[in-house]
Amino acid sequence: MAHPEIFGITGPSSLFKLICDVYSDYYRSPNERDFLFLCFGLHHLREWIHSTGNRRSGKEIENTPTADRTAPEQFYIDIYQLEEFQVVRNFNNSGKHGSVERNLHKTTIVNKPFTAGSPAGDALIQKHFQLDEKNSRAVFATLIATYRNWFEKQSNQKKQDV
Repeated sequence: MAHPEIFGITGPSSLFKLICDVYSDYYRSPNERDFLFLCFGLHHLREWIHSTGNRRSGKEIENTPTADRTAPEQFYIDIYQLEEFQVVRNFNNSGKHGSVERNLHKTTIVNKPFTAGSPAGDALIQKHFQLDEKNSRAVFATLIATYRNWFEKQSNQKKQDV
């Protein structure tokens, strides 16, 4: 199924590129707007990837033997199992539905000084957004790396098929 163009976003890979661009800005200067975009984008990119194949429900995919799943279906299952995906998913659904499937630790904004172990590029005093008491940049970085691996693997597969 082809995605309609939405302001130049033509499908999962172009949405991923936009997510990476926003994350680059967010990493240097965390802010509420980019935080929300990254939470929504990283959660729903999974759906965009899934909808490129035969659109079956999550339950149908889970009940399908692994060998019979398409690559998008397997990725749909794999990323869902990541703790970082669950943190972002739970945040999104708590806002959307007004409830959560499990307790959501409060989201916090922390202004703190640079300390040993802080990501390079932190300002002396910088705003940090936390989800489930985890630095949101670390949560987002894990998901971005997972998506990047997916897109690279698909690109390499297409090259081999040619």
